[in-house]
Amino acid sequence: MTLARHFAVPVVIVINKADLNDAQAARIEDIASAHGSRVIGKIPFDRAVNSALMAGKTVLDYGQTPAAAVIRNIGQEIRNIAAAKQ
Repeated sequence: MTLARHFAVPVVIVINKADLNDAQAARIEDIASAHGSRVIGKIPFDRAVNSALMAGKTVLDYGQTPAAAVIRNIGQEIRNIAAAKQ
């Protein structure tokens, strides 16, 4: 985060498999906040991720899954952040 701050690059956090350990996810959010950042997405554990990999597809191409929905939202949030920087 220090290097990103030096170059004025916004830092945002994504928590993968966020629902597997609520305490750890909360700790990550606290750390992000303490460093002036924020969590923009919490990807849930989703067995479809492995199924997508086995099928040779991306999670987004595989179908409408819980993880895919969150990843799409994260992508939009990143686009919004990038647009605001311009």
